[in-house]
Amino acid sequence: MTVATCAQFALLAAGFKAARAQTPPTLRVLAQTALNGLIAMGIGMTLVLLALEKGDVGMVAILSSVSPILVLPLLWFRLKRAPALGAWVGAALTVAGTSLILWR
Repeated sequence: MTVATCAQFALLAAGFKAARAQTPPTLRVLAQTALNGLIAMGIGMTLVLLALEKGDVGMVAILSSVSPILVLPLLWFRLKRAPALGAWVGAALTVAGTSLILWR
């Protein structure tokens, strides 16, 4: 996160137009961003670290790397628009590969 923030500020300082916000952030957007950071980075990483402390490292690594794939149906539900075909193919391959690893 720190590297991404530094890169964003570097692009802004260089005058890169795509790095500049199109519209000023609203209070709702700032609140959603803060909530997302709290849940994803705060709670999510805490739970992963607790799992690493008490569980099998390989299993924790596999399951935590697959969790972003499982968000696709939630995106479809929330945005009322299906993700691209490539996203579904990648998700299916990831789930199939993870299943083969865990089945073994």
